[in-house]
Amino acid sequence: MIEASVYRDYMAIPYLPMGRDHDGADCWGITRLILLEQIGIELNEHPGQITADESDIELEAIASGWVQVESPTDWDIAVFKVPWEGWHIVLMLSSDAYLTTSAQRGIYVDSMCRPAFLRIKSPRFYRYG
Repeated sequence: MIEASVYRDYMAIPYLPMGRDHDGADCWGITRLILLEQIGIELNEHPGQITADESDIELEAIASGWVQVESPTDWDIAVFKVPWEGWHIVLMLSSDAYLTTSAQRGIYVDSMCRPAFLRIKSPRFYRYG
């Protein structure tokens, strides 16, 4: 599991649609920022909010050296469609905990074991390398 000290400061970054830096970030922006600053992995720049269809999102992840895996672990990413929000990308902190964003809650830690996540169909997990 990724230690809280690694991501705690990022949780103070405000949510900002299409944000890509410490002034504000959305789900793509915060995932990209942490991966780059903490372990030197550069996630492709995404020009806007994730509203593309599933195949476009998968190509975006794979094009930058990510491969799909069955079970996630720390530093993996997950891509899934949230029924009430649309497409979403998160940074996995462990096999079930992840760092996520929303306009209502900002940047926070959530769990795949939570009932709301269990309603999400077919999350896709990717690992760098």
